[in-house]
Amino acid sequence: MAPKPPPKSPRFDVTRPCICGSGTPALECHVDPDGRFRKVVPSLEPPGPTTGYAHQKCYLRGTQNCSVEISREHYMSKAILGEFGKKLRVEGLPFLSPGEALETSAASLTATILCRRHNEALSPLDQEAKIFFTQLRDGGHDLDRKSLSRKPTFHLASGQMIELWMLKVACGLFHSVGAANDRQLLRTISDVDLGKATRALFENRWDDRAGMYFMGDTGQSFVMSPDIMLAPLLEDRTNRFCGVQMSLLGYMFSLLFDDQALSAWPWPGYIRRPSELVLSGNRRSHHFLMSWPAGYPDIIVNMHRRKGRPPPDARPPR
Repeated sequence: MAPKPPPKSPRFDVTRPCICGSGTPALECHVDPDGRFRKVVPSLEPPGPTTGYAHQKCYLRGTQNCSVEISREHYMSKAILGEFGKKLRVEGLPFLSPGEALETSAASLTATILCRRHNEALSPLDQEAKIFFTQLRDGGHDLDRKSLSRKPTFHLASGQMIELWMLKVACGLFHSVGAANDRQLLRTISDVDLGKATRALFENRWDDRAGMYFMGDTGQSFVMSPDIMLAPLLEDRTNRFCGVQMSLLGYMFSLLFDDQALSAWPWPGYIRRPSELVLSGNRRSHHFLMSWPAGYPDIIVNMHRRKGRPPPDARPPR
C-alpha cells in the first residue's frame, strides 16, 4: 500500500481579517498578488547619509557606516532571554571537552561588537524573533489545554527576518566573550568569512546552500523545553566558523552562512527554509506561516505535540 500523503495546510479565507492580528482584511494587509501571505522585510541599513566611519569594535565596520558610540550588545536578544531562557548552555566550543557545555547567564552574553548605529538598525530582527518564538511557545501551551474548538489557528512570521536574526546571533557568538574569564569563546578559530554575513544582511546574497534549517520531519512529535542551547557550526579540519546551531523551546534550528565548510546538503532530518510549521494536539492545530520571497517552494512540516523530555540534540554532519 502506498504511504498516506502528509496532511495539507487548511485553506485560509483571505477575505477574513489578516492572521497578523491587525483586523484588516488579509487581501489588504499581508496577502501578496501571488496569493501568499508575506511580511515585508524592512531595510536594515542605518538611516540617513553614510557616515564614512568604521568603528574598530563593530563587526559591520566594513560598511563604513558606523557611529562613534559602541553598544554593549546582547548577542542573544535580551527580549528572547527574558522570555524563554531559564538556563543557557553553549556547546561545541574549541576549549570544551566532547559533551561538555558552558553554562552562562543573560548578563554575560554581552560584547562590544556593534556600534550603536548598526545595533539600532538591526533591532527589527530582535522584535520579529520575539514575536515568532512567543507564538510558538503559546501555541504549544494551547495544545495542552482541553477545548471543544477544532478551528485551526494561524500565525504569520517573516522567515527571512528569523533567518537574519539567527545570522546576527551567529556573529555575536563569534565575537563574544565569556564573563567568567573574559576570554573570547571562539578564540581558536582559524578562519571565518564575515563578508558573507555582511552581504546576507544588507544585500540578501547567500551561498547556494546557506540559510536557515529546521530539524523536523512530517509526523515527528515535539516536546517543549525551557532551556536555550547554542553551538557554533565548525569545519573539523580547519575549525572554520560557518554558522550556529540553536535549540529554543525544544525546537532545533541551524543557520549556515558559509556553505564551503560543511558536507553537501541535504542533511538528514533538516528542512531548509520551511514555509509552514504545523503543530497539532488535542484535535487542534496551530499553523506558523513563515514568509519567503516569491518563488520559494512551499515546504510544510507537520508535527504532533507531546509532553516529556526533548529528543537528543542532532547536528549537521561535518
